[in-house]
Amino acid sequence: MTERDQNAVLFAALTLAVFVVVLGFCVPAARGPQPNESDETPRSSTRRNYIVSEHIGCRTREDLNELTNASIDENRAAMRALVASGRCSVLLTGTAISLIDTDWGAVKIRLLDSGRVVWTYREAIHEERE
Repeated sequence: MTERDQNAVLFAALTLAVFVVVLGFCVPAARGPQPNESDETPRSSTRRNYIVSEHIGCRTREDLNELTNASIDENRAAMRALVASGRCSVLLTGTAISLIDTDWGAVKIRLLDSGRVVWTYREAIHEERE
């Protein structure tokens, strides 16, 4: 691995760490289901599914795409704006979930503790197979 590659990996790790710390101070309080969320039936209600490690969850697939693009572009201001607006927040390790939908590396889940529905990355969840 070249020095440039090492620097890129270090920068990515630091960006993620800073992002998680910033989010820790900006995460809105848990809320119950919102309009148009309560009618979505989880596909995996009988399995034990949960968040594997702290990841980001966003209200819509478009918000998750926007967050991904901001991260790729190293646009910290855009990332902070998504969190500050409440469109994205941190998902805590071990939070029980129900899987609702999947879409090319992203998953739509319901957080069982709060009832919120969010989109996140597939690697953020553990899904028990039947």
